[in-house]
Amino acid sequence: DYPIQIDRYPHASTEANPSQLSGVIMGRLVAAQRTCSRLDLFQDAVAGIFTHAFRRGYSRRMVHGVWTKFLLRYWDAAGISTRELRAWFH
Repeated sequence: DYPIQIDRYPHASTEANPSQLSGVIMGRLVAAQRTCSRLDLFQDAVAGIFTHAFRRGYSRRMVHGVWTKFLLRYWDAAGISTRELRAWFH
């Protein structure tokens, strides 16, 4: 019940620094990994995250960098390599 609208993704032209913008995407990726029980659902969630980020003006380079950092830090599913996941979005 806030009197103002709260956006999940701040616009890239705001006063937020790049690490804050990256943190928004990273948080959404971690949440998607924890809540999606199947790989196809996770892929759809990641595509939605990236689509929203691009609509809000995030650079492709920054989004790709966050995706790479996410795979290095948080991806731990056995049987699915990070190489395969990197090929999803390039």
